[in-house]
Amino acid sequence: MQKNKVHRWAILLFSIATLFLLGCETNLPTEAESQDLDEGSMLSLNKKSSNHTMPIALARADNPRDFIPDFMGETVTIQGVITTPNFRNPITQGESHFIQDNSAGIEFFAFPGISPVLEMGDEVVVTGVIMQFRGSTVIRLESASDLQIVGTRKLKKPKKIHAAHLADQVGEKNEGKLVVLKNVRIVDGDQFPPQGWWRLIRVVDSKGDTADVFIDSEYDIDGSVTPSGVFNLTGVATQFTYDTPADNGYQITPRGLFDIE
Repeated sequence: MQKNKVHRWAILLFSIATLFLLGCETNLPTEAESQDLDEGSMLSLNKKSSNHTMPIALARADNPRDFIPDFMGETVTIQGVITTPNFRNPITQGESHFIQDNSAGIEFFAFPGISPVLEMGDEVVVTGVIMQFRGSTVIRLESASDLQIVGTRKLKKPKKIHAAHLADQVGEKNEGKLVVLKNVRIVDGDQFPPQGWWRLIRVVDSKGDTADVFIDSEYDIDGSVTPSGVFNLTGVATQFTYDTPADNGYQITPRGLFDIE
């Protein structure tokens, strides 16, 4: 027991040192990225709070890189802004949203009846257990008291990435974040799914690299006309894989037709 406690503290201290001294390892925003954000939408990593929140990058930390979160099975508390609509049917499946602060993003899940109805831009404090689902790091809420709405904020601008930034292993750095792929087109032969269906399609960028795009049937993209030209694609960087280690299956999930411009 003492050995486990010492190991846990070692992980925590190492993660904190990595976050605040070597921010590049956990994908903390560079000065250029910070300048690209709306000042009112930024959540300080050093914010002092009575609810003892931790930065999302720390909650999802993976040191060393074994693609298993250091806090797997542990309870954490984070604070951030909702960046997506609900990915699930709220009546039968509950609530599943992505939340982001100035350090990283992560998905949280709540069974039906636990979470209130949430909107993009809601600022929330979330307490839950760190787990993985098909490779994606997720926070699972246990009760209604695990989520508090504390205000609203303007969503931060999506991070500009290339398709190669969603490649195997590389994609982990962006998982959970709101991102945008500029000047992409749908790979020949791929189509949006019929209404009521989901589908994985591919886009190719100006560099010739491809990225997977998950079209979710919960939104309004299924059943719509497939774009024929070049467009900008915004969405959340997500993951779905059955492999161990979970170092592949990265994709971008648009939140609706408004993410296709």
